[in-house]
Amino acid sequence: FCLSRGLGDVYKRQFEAFEMPETIFDLIASGTAFHWVDINVGVERCARYLRDDGWLALWWTFWGDPDRRDPFHDALQPILEVKAPQLVAEDAGIRAYMRDVAARAAEFEHAPAFGEVQEDALPWEGQHDPPALRAMFATFAGWIALPESLRTELLDDVERVAQEDFGGMVRRPYRTVLYTTRRRPR
Repeated sequence: FCLSRGLGDVYKRQFEAFEMPETIFDLIASGTAFHWVDINVGVERCARYLRDDGWLALWWTFWGDPDRRDPFHDALQPILEVKAPQLVAEDAGIRAYMRDVAARAAEFEHAPAFGEVQEDALPWEGQHDPPALRAMFATFAGWIALPESLRTELLDDVERVAQEDFGGMVRRPYRTVLYTTRRRPR
């Protein structure tokens, strides 16, 4: 986690563990990372370190968009259902992850120190060749937790499907969601 207070004054530490003077930041921002922070500690620390009327901006990129068609997802589903059904279970899917992220953002709205949380979604499309898709899927937590041999086999499947079924170039729908709120005056 990195916070910057000015040129040359950068702090890189675990958010839950570092101590700094209160009310020193106008903005605290986190990109696809705040889900790693204990939410109770995160809310308290953001409230402590933000100046009155300072902004909190949390955003997440979701590697999929359940509201738009995704032919690559559809092509990969039957393989995953057979080889690694835990990756396609309802509680492991993108909708579950999106609900979790929205619930975490809502914790700020329930905190007395913060105002209403604004949610803005940006749908976009990514374009990937087979090695890029393999590299991306290799970073997903559910995939990392697989036994190495199964993980390698599934990553091979990702590359094969991308090459054979999509001609070596896959376009996928994604969504980035930004949550913003302001620190109420003390």
